[in-house]
Formats: sequence, C-alpha cells, structure tokens
Amino acid sequence: MSDTPTRLRDSLWTAPLEEHRGLYGWRFQATDEDGKSLVFDVFKGADGWHVHRSYD
Repeated sequence: MSDTPTRLRDSLWTAPLEEHRGLYGWRFQATDEDGKSLVFDVFKGADGWHVHRSYD
C-alpha cells in the first residue's frame, strides 16, 4: 500500500433515507517496485473481503 486508505460510504444521493449502512468498503493504492500504481475498491461480503474494481 502506498497511500492512506479512503473509506467508501453511501452518498447522500444514493443512500435510502430509512436505512444507513455507513462504511461499506475501502479504496487504496498499491505501488510495485517498478513504480506502477493501481487503485483498488475493496468491499466486504458475507464470505470475506473482495476486490470490486481496480484502476490503473
């Protein structure tokens, strides 16, 4: 990991008013030895944590 993870939360525009789930994942960046960085969105499911999306 090469940065400070960012909490992913429901936005005011997409979260239902009657239910507040709060934190549902993390976004973080990792950099390899050659300097290439990737950003990952990681979400917790019923059976553990999963990479939902990655960006280069």
